[in-house]
Amino acid sequence: MTASSAAKGTSVGTSTTDVRQTIDVAALARHMHTHVTAVTLDQGKPQWGLDVKQFGFGQINPTYFLKDAAGKRYVMRKKPPGKLVSATAHQIEREYRVMDALEKHSDFPVPTMHCLCTGAGVLGTPFYIMEFIEGRIFADNSIPGDYTNEQRWSIWKACISTLAHLHSLSYTAIGLSNFGRAGGYYIRQIRNLSKLSETQD
Repeated sequence: MTASSAAKGTSVGTSTTDVRQTIDVAALARHMHTHVTAVTLDQGKPQWGLDVKQFGFGQINPTYFLKDAAGKRYVMRKKPPGKLVSATAHQIEREYRVMDALEKHSDFPVPTMHCLCTGAGVLGTPFYIMEFIEGRIFADNSIPGDYTNEQRWSIWKACISTLAHLHSLSYTAIGLSNFGRAGGYYIRQIRNLSKLSETQD
């Protein structure tokens, strides 16, 4: 977090900690060497020069901040290890598919999606890697700090416009016609969340 962003009550999205859920960084580096064309690695350095930190948020699926030997930054999202409480809460493959479709078939702003690993052979669970994009994160939706009302309005208007843009897209036109059932979403969500709540009681 920069001094200016802290003064405004925002984060630039790089608040990280040491890795809390250990991963095989050398195996990850080898996978990136094969599947991420933009990556720069140095096989003469430990872990091929790949630095790995973990974000302090986004923990329904562990989320990692990666920096390659040239300083290029990436984000990795990974299914958690062990028995999963919910069969629907950790479907990172679906996350990847939606963002990949938006990137390839629309002008909607999403990160560049680099690779998806659906097996357990590299890191123990599936994961994907995407571009890191620096931006402001507002933890409080009132947007406190030294923003003017005009700036707050501009930020909220941009949020509304972006959501409207997303909802204007045809999911069939971007290749997601077989992504899932078209109706009954809320009923399924309530049923799944009720089951999840019961298991946590």
